[in-house]
Amino acid sequence: MEGTRYIEIPATAIEAFVAEAETKLVASGGSVVRSVVGHEQVVDFVLPRRQGLLVRFFTSVPANGDAVRACGEDAIRIFVGTKIPLDRGGEKFIPLSESKRVFRTAPTKLPHEERVAAFMTRLRGTMREVYVEATTIPICQKCSRPMKERTGGRGPFLGCTGYPSCRNTAQVPRLAS
Repeated sequence: MEGTRYIEIPATAIEAFVAEAETKLVASGGSVVRSVVGHEQVVDFVLPRRQGLLVRFFTSVPANGDAVRACGEDAIRIFVGTKIPLDRGGEKFIPLSESKRVFRTAPTKLPHEERVAAFMTRLRGTMREVYVEATTIPICQKCSRPMKERTGGRGPFLGCTGYPSCRNTAQVPRLAS
């Protein structure tokens, strides 16, 4: 459609982005787990030396698909989280941050290839931001799992995501005034 800000991003561009990020992460000691959540391909970038901490990347590429969903149907989402084991088997993903949404938009006056390149540059920047955010998540001093802010009878606190096997808590860091 003429004048629209949305752009079709080829699934091959998303896959190349994931492969590039995977290569860098594995070289630094991390790992990558690919899965399907709902109808979407998801990539978990498991951070090195941060037990259980990962950056989850919702690709917007449908499971069993080779194209990104139609424009305007959602955004690529990236956020920090961890997985906890379930009693009945399997794992549950627990987000530790708000998701960053990267809408598939680019300046309309650019040629198509440059619009795709502009979007991919923005996607790389957002991925870097979330990765840096992940390195600031507090880690439990007892079991090395990520800590998550919770609220109790006496106010907010940090609780280990390994609860109930680890019951460690900590104070929420106060911002310097």
